[in-house]
Amino acid sequence: MKYIFIFFTILSSHLIFANSIADRASSISSLIGQYPDSAYSLAEDLMIEALKRNDEYGIVQSNFILAYIHDEIKGEYGKAIIYYLEAIRYAEESSYDNVSRDLISLHKNCGVIFRKFKSYTLAEEYYNKAFEHALETENEQEKQSINYNISGLLMDQERFNEAVVILTNLISKTSIDSRNYWKYNNRLGLALYEFGDYESAIEAHNNSLAFTSLSNKYHAYAMHNIGRCFSSLNNFNSAYSHFNKALEMKQNLSNQSTLFSTYSELGNLSLKNGEVKKALKYFNQAEKYIDQIGNLDYYELFKSKADALFLLKDFNEAKKYEDLHSESLNKYLEVQKDIQEIDKRYNMDLITKRYFDKVEKQERIAHILWWSKLISGSLLGMLLFTIGFNRYQKVQLRKSIVQDLIKLKVID
Repeated sequence: MKYIFIFFTILSSHLIFANSIADRASSISSLIGQYPDSAYSLAEDLMIEALKRNDEYGIVQSNFILAYIHDEIKGEYGKAIIYYLEAIRYAEESSYDNVSRDLISLHKNCGVIFRKFKSYTLAEEYYNKAFEHALETENEQEKQSINYNISGLLMDQERFNEAVVILTNLISKTSIDSRNYWKYNNRLGLALYEFGDYESAIEAHNNSLAFTSLSNKYHAYAMHNIGRCFSSLNNFNSAYSHFNKALEMKQNLSNQSTLFSTYSELGNLSLKNGEVKKALKYFNQAEKYIDQIGNLDYYELFKSKADALFLLKDFNEAKKYEDLHSESLNKYLEVQKDIQEIDKRYNMDLITKRYFDKVEKQERIAHILWWSKLISGSLLGMLLFTIGFNRYQKVQLRKSIVQDLIKLKVID
């Protein structure tokens, strides 16, 4: 009776802690939007406590929160990947449903980051893992979300036909009253634009406007994209009209960084139309928002501005912006290279960490067994057993790490 009481006391204390971890993780998540620094600090504290108690849910959630802040708030994608991968490691080893369910979002978010940096093989790998988990859990909503992400990945690789097939299928299953109806049609329009079917692209973007509950932000995106289509059709009046509508809407948004793309497109349109001075004014406006856009895609603006300055015979300024173009393009390529190496570096660290974690765990088990048998009087036999058991586990773990390294193609 005494042992039963002790067992239930220990069990109830773990359940109470688990609930407090879940509540704390939820509370921290609610702070991210307004107080990201406080949320980050609290998530670090939560991770330390969860690691001490080996609480899988707390470990996964704290890593998830830290990754999300680096990803969505700070734009530090390399750090975000590390935290996402740590969360995946613990979630994959967990037997709890509330932890394993997170695997869909974790893999999907990794895919999104790898895609941003054009690491397409890794992006596809993580999207496919997310899709597998969505299939296992029969989660239709996530399956659609992942397919939408895959369509973007296909477009990045100029596989526009495949993207159009996926998006057309998604649209056929989506109600016109759904926000996804705008998303799918908007991306279909982008795919058709890249494929060179500008008329169909305009039709898709106009279809996206059928979702009447859109905010100005989404209307602005649609207007901007229709403007690009008309520009490619050399219908300059319609292009100017749609870009200016997009500009007017974007100027009323809290996020002013979206003005960068429209000013850049207006500059390119003016340059194409032979209005060089007008183009330069738009490029100058776009340049004001470079610090706000959160990525290195602005290198193309420097090239366009250099071209305009050259046509105006301002050769010194043209040379300056040619140099800025080269410098920013090299920086962009360096960042892509770094992000592509992260997965391999992380996996090497992970294998080492996994190895020593398991060794420590087995040594701890052996130590407990040794003392339990010492107390019961079977010291010599148990001592020999634990030594042999421990050595066997270490040999097996060394074999495991070598196999993992071979799989990663780190060694032959």
